[in-house]
Amino acid sequence: MKKLLFCLTGLLLMGTIAFSQPVHDNAVVPIGVTLNQILRLNILTGGNIEFVFTNIDQYEVGITGANYTTTFNVAASQDWDMEWDTDDASLIGDIGIAASNIELSNVGMYIECTGTHTTGGAAGASNMSIPFSSAGTVGDLSNGGEEIIDASTDHNGGDAQDNSFTIHWYCGTGTVDMTQVSFIDQDYEPGRYSTNVLFSIKNHD
Repeated sequence: MKKLLFCLTGLLLMGTIAFSQPVHDNAVVPIGVTLNQILRLNILTGGNIEFVFTNIDQYEVGITGANYTTTFNVAASQDWDMEWDTDDASLIGDIGIAASNIELSNVGMYIECTGTHTTGGAAGASNMSIPFSSAGTVGDLSNGGEEIIDASTDHNGGDAQDNSFTIHWYCGTGTVDMTQVSFIDQDYEPGRYSTNVLFSIKNHD
């Protein structure tokens, strides 16, 4: 009897080994990529520019210089463009000033690119086009919106170190397209005149 059981057990084991199959299983791991758009403009210094005329020389030749600058940077995940505009069609005089406005074109600026992305780089390479990029190309302030930085043919997306800039402001200097008549000859009433200059960035067209 024991021999018979032993033989049957052996046959069962052999059958199990002979007919066993490898076991397979499958698992699925979904992979997703979400790209959130980043488009951020940061004014670092010079968020309030105040030109104060205190002597005749300034009335005759205007004001500019290191004390009249605005620094800013742009962090963008895509190519971008920048425009500037004003709240008003002129510089508005404070209450009590009879002549209540000054022409916007008495104020101008140019943009110096100080980041890794440059304009007019080696071998003509350029990450962006800036129409007012030097003291010889000063643009006058105007109302109605104007593009002042364009992504051009190369990509200008990047971080704050890539896209850093300095705006050099001018007032009453008659530089390039600015009003060519000095303040002393325009004969504006003394007082404070102001408007807000608006900068906006958007995806490159």
